[in-house]
Amino acid sequence: MNQEILDVLIVGAGPGGIATAVECEIAGVKKALLCEKTESHSGMLEKFYKAGKRIDKDYKKQVVELKGHIPFKDSFKEETLENFTNLLKEHRITPSYKTDIESVKKEGELFKITTTSNTTYHAKFVVVAIGKMGQPNRPTYKIPVALSKQVVFSINDCKENEKTLVIGGGNSAVEYAIALCKTTP
Repeated sequence: MNQEILDVLIVGAGPGGIATAVECEIAGVKKALLCEKTESHSGMLEKFYKAGKRIDKDYKKQVVELKGHIPFKDSFKEETLENFTNLLKEHRITPSYKTDIESVKKEGELFKITTTSNTTYHAKFVVVAIGKMGQPNRPTYKIPVALSKQVVFSINDCKENEKTLVIGGGNSAVEYAIALCKTTP
């Protein structure tokens, strides 16, 4: 068990996790840990994007106004990966690779985070930035017919001024919520 209390533990070293770690470092957060279950950062980009694949800042015309200190522009896979590698080096962030998070539980004022190898961390805050390449996690159960016309899995299917509930805590859910705030009460 790790006895040190972290200020922030970040789960996932993809674009969202790296951005969170960099923002923590810039803000002076001293005890932040970036955990990644694979052997390198940006595993989804590395694994699923072909060499030379273009990566657009705005996906399917969903314009997201970026806040913070992380520059992101249209580029290609290799340039994007190099940019994230350089950000980690520049901000002296060393991710804890091969650290697969098994559970996160609130215990009093802290979170208890346990890995699959039974290492335990305690943190004041936890940021889950695991993403899934912008694909929603669809429920495994059948959606009742009465509700099926009200359930959408893409922001493109939402109408202006329509009451909307975004379910999820991944990068896509957050991006959708931000975009919807501009057109929906």
